[in-house]
Amino acid sequence: MDDQIRQMTKEAREVITGLYNACDSMDEHDVGTRKWLPDKSTREIQQLSFYTFFLYIAAADGEITQEEADVINELLGGHYSLADFKLLADKMKVQEEDNALHEVPLVIRAAVECDNMARLNAKISGPVYQSYVMLGFLCMLSDLHIRQSEYDKTLKYLRMIYTYLEENLDSAEGLVDPARQLQDLVAKLSDAGGGTEKAVIE
Repeated sequence: MDDQIRQMTKEAREVITGLYNACDSMDEHDVGTRKWLPDKSTREIQQLSFYTFFLYIAAADGEITQEEADVINELLGGHYSLADFKLLADKMKVQEEDNALHEVPLVIRAAVECDNMARLNAKISGPVYQSYVMLGFLCMLSDLHIRQSEYDKTLKYLRMIYTYLEENLDSAEGLVDPARQLQDLVAKLSDAGGGTEKAVIE
């Protein structure tokens, strides 16, 4: 794994840990995803959503690479082989866009309800959305190339979440359009020393 990707992955794991803690807090206050899927915790549902999201991006160019598999395993604490991920992607039908974009992640829906009811001390919809932006960018970059097909599909997924938040949050102040955020991330990486070739969208 490239050193820069390794560092970004380490930082991203801290973001995921914080998000999982928020999921646990939602369950403690009975505002998580159990109302829809009572047999699974909100943390478990979020992990499944991440697998779907990451595989959707990784498979966007028609092939999941070993580098992408390594990053997904590192982020989610998995031990899947590349062949496992390819089978999982087929099972989840992540390359069928209508399936992948059928509905926003359940944790996003639960977070919006939680924020609108002010059930927790802090708002969580915005941070959950931001985690998807950051993690989506990292997943695109995991094999050191951002391909146009990956960029386009990541943006569609993030825009689905962004639109849902804008339409359903009582206060969506501070939310930034995903296209602007992804463009800023690509620009920052290009401006960083040695990062130009990694930020090229092919």
